[in-house]
Amino acid sequence: MIGYWFRTQSMLSLLPWLIVALAWWLGGWMLVSVAFRLEARERLLAGWGLGMVLYLWTVNLIGRWLPAQTAFTAAAALTLLAGAVVMWWRGASSLDWDDLRHWQPLAAALLANGYRYVYVDQNWWGKLPPASKQSLSRGCVQVVVEFAQEETFRKLLDLEACWTKNTP
Repeated sequence: MIGYWFRTQSMLSLLPWLIVALAWWLGGWMLVSVAFRLEARERLLAGWGLGMVLYLWTVNLIGRWLPAQTAFTAAAALTLLAGAVVMWWRGASSLDWDDLRHWQPLAAALLANGYRYVYVDQNWWGKLPPASKQSLSRGCVQVVVEFAQEETFRKLLDLEACWTKNTP
């Protein structure tokens, strides 16, 4: 899926993937919030994992009959719909937005699983522990795009070289 949308060098090609990923993650988060008895610190990561599994299973099922882009988008919509239907069926009125305070395990899982790009701004950077800052400052990390102005900065980092070779 990712390779399909990233066949151009435009940064805008990242947008469809982000929208689809947000949809299957939100659907998974809804499902684990009402279907399992998990602690708040576990729900984001479990929702990400369950959403991804359901999304990939659905893409592989409907991708036999639909064009690739339609299958990718429809699978994300179906995962999100499944989460909404289960929440409605179980009588849950909304997600526990307090779960978002526990984002660090999700970020660590994304980095540990070989995701290529990381978006960093001064707010996120300021909350990272020193070990994470050191990891993202290694020589293998390449800055794709950077915006800096006084005390504000945003960067898109490419981590691919860190996963393909052991560069310090």
